Amino acid sequence: MGLRYALRRFRRTPGFTLAALLTLALAIGANSLIFSVVNAIFLRPLPYRDPGRLFWATEFMPAFKTDVLLAPDYGAWKQQSTSFERLEAMGATIGANVAVAGGPAERVPVAHVTPGFFAMLGVTPQLGAGFATNADASVAIVSDAFSRDVSHADASALGRSLTVNGEPATIVGVMPAGFLYPGAADAAVWLPDAVPPGPATPGRGMRGVDAIGRAKPGVTTEQARADLERITRGMDDQYPPDWKAPHAGARANVIALQQELTADSQKGLMPARGSARAAALVLMGAVAFLLLIACANVANLFLVRAAGRRKEIAMRYAIGAAKWDIVRMLLGESLLLGALGGSLGVALLFWGRSAVKFLLPKALGGAIPIDWRVLAFTALCSLAAGLFFGLLPALTASRVNLNARLHANRSARLPAVLASGQIALSLVLLAGAGLLIRSFLLLASTNPGFDARNVLTASINLRPLEMYGPPQQVEFFNRLIAGIEKVPGVRIAAVSSSPPMAQFNVIGSGLRPDNGPERQETVSFNSVSGNYFELLGIPLISGRFFDSRDARGQPKVAIVNQTLARDFFPGRDPVGHKIGAETTIVGVVADIRHRSLDDKIWPEMFLPFEQSPSSWITVFVRGAGDPSRLAAPIRSVAQSIDASQPLFDIDLLEQRVAGTLLERRERAAVLAAFSILALLIAVVGIYGVMSYSVARRTQEIGIRMAVGAGRGEVLRMVAGAGLRITAAGMIAGLAGALPVTRLLRSFLYGIAPSDQTTFAAVCAILAIAAFCASYLPARRAARVDPVIALRLDA
Repeated sequence: MGLRYALRRFRRTPGFTLAALLTLALAIGANSLIFSVVNAIFLRPLPYRDPGRLFWATEFMPAFKTDVLLAPDYGAWKQQSTSFERLEAMGATIGANVAVAGGPAERVPVAHVTPGFFAMLGVTPQLGAGFATNADASVAIVSDAFSRDVSHADASALGRSLTVNGEPATIVGVMPAGFLYPGAADAAVWLPDAVPPGPATPGRGMRGVDAIGRAKPGVTTEQARADLERITRGMDDQYPPDWKAPHAGARANVIALQQELTADSQKGLMPARGSARAAALVLMGAVAFLLLIACANVANLFLVRAAGRRKEIAMRYAIGAAKWDIVRMLLGESLLLGALGGSLGVALLFWGRSAVKFLLPKALGGAIPIDWRVLAFTALCSLAAGLFFGLLPALTASRVNLNARLHANRSARLPAVLASGQIALSLVLLAGAGLLIRSFLLLASTNPGFDARNVLTASINLRPLEMYGPPQQVEFFNRLIAGIEKVPGVRIAAVSSSPPMAQFNVIGSGLRPDNGPERQETVSFNSVSGNYFELLGIPLISGRFFDSRDARGQPKVAIVNQTLARDFFPGRDPVGHKIGAETTIVGVVADIRHRSLDDKIWPEMFLPFEQSPSSWITVFVRGAGDPSRLAAPIRSVAQSIDASQPLFDIDLLEQRVAGTLLERRERAAVLAAFSILALLIAVVGIYGVMSYSVARRTQEIGIRMAVGAGRGEVLRMVAGAGLRITAAGMIAGLAGALPVTRLLRSFLYGIAPSDQTTFAAVCAILAIAAFCASYLPARRAARVDPVIALRLDA
């Protein structure tokens, strides 16, 4: 009966119902949307058997300033550990040239795992079988998506022949659809990789692996770490002399697999894999503020509505209704409205997942699941919102003096307080969004140090190395560049082993300026063709560029950037000086931002490609017009040289640069969208409060005008009340925003969390919006006819 009555009341006030429903749906939907990401990162178990017993095991190597587990240590761990039921390894997921049954080669993400890896996770192939204990690289397991591409959705992928970087393999298994590989979400082919235990010797096993183990029941993280640390210390004497010192400082580390896949820590030179995790928590706080603003707004609507129902409530008291009956009736209406708003919010949840997909760490794949936790959270938000915005108006409306209530108006103080609260919370959100937007704009205007316009890039990785040793690498790339430069529309082409806007090759130690003491510094080294600097417009500071004098077999030379010159040769021109015993510096070029626009400038050393060739290079092509039209012709040039060596990652250099800003732009855009929504809700709240105030004070305004008050005075009086509400909210908002914005420090570039320009702009925006919201009711008040106003009942 109560439900039907509440629905009838809502139908009688469609404007009120629509405004409240829309406000709640947007706020609850936004909260559920961000919570779905938080759920995927923190709460949803990994899709493996008993995932709570899976741990990521590695070592921190101070000599390399990063985590790296050397294969000999892994082998010893696997053989001697007493804490793990199984301990398996996986190598880095890299692109490989994969051809199916003699077809053209394509670039495919390939990973190497020990044969027991999938069994350790508790995942079995949906077709075929896993790797046998003694499996070698002649067999492969593929992803469901890769299998469907190969077999056109039938089971014939099993037994198909592949060549991976020129080596043959046969498909023996197909993983289930949606399988989450902990090494990389996009892995498509897995090959077995045996890592036998044994001592570390020169030429054996000096490579890094990642280890995942299934701990024995009851084993804690600290117990597992201590166990592996014991084994690590026992390996100190197993390494050759030049590895003893670095290994002696190695420290075993064990963390939960879920924590590793969503980690926020930045390791070594790699970007933080889990920076999206912190962003999700920041946005969770933002949408919680949004929900509070929405609840305050709807509470104001209910207060205004309750004031209009004072006669109805008084009549209910008169015929015997108890106070609790009134509260229950009004609270039931608010809970119903909250439930309806939550139901509409679920639609926003399903519709908006693609907009926040960037928040999900890449290691967890690209899908944001909607499970019972998310739906339960949505229901809880709906219930909490209904109680929050309904309880206070219900209690206020139930306080009725039967004799006075029929003709008395209620004080407007409570709606004004709620409106000020909305302004305060909106200011906090706007300040955060403003800081992120200003930070993004500053970063986007940063000069990368090179000219990215009209440049097309494409990568190639020559395999197998038995066919493509250093002489063959030089020959291939000379032919490739010569062929590309003949393509109509190409102005110039160059190659680089470590392109801008990507991870770079690293020298961690061993650099001796002028044969002096060895420098333990991180330096990027890059093999480039002679016209690389001309193509990218990198200025020459001193010396010369590479030319024909720097061919293979000639004296070794290098070009360095300004940062390396300043660090290694302070106060002098490094041209003519040596790095090491053999390499002479012939030029100094301007600095560029290599990895991203917000990264620091690293010391860089450039080597002539013919003297230091690489099997993996990036081709740069500067076109006379739109360079994207050159993609097909340069791919044809590469195929004409060797069809088994495909070009991949073909992209505009400008897009590579823009890609480094993508996450910042998306974070700023999402927070800005929530902030603008909060501002609109707050402005509507001020408008509602002022409209209600004008309606309540119509007779008072009429009296003022009857005794001589002018329209301007009335306009100032009403608009001033709105601005006082805004000012109070802004003062409270500033007090709250200053500590809250410090949480954004790691997301900012070039500005402080208390940036005065941003806060001034936010306050100006709020003041203008609040003035507009107050002006319309004020103008309506100034047009009140005193004669009509004086005839109204109080």
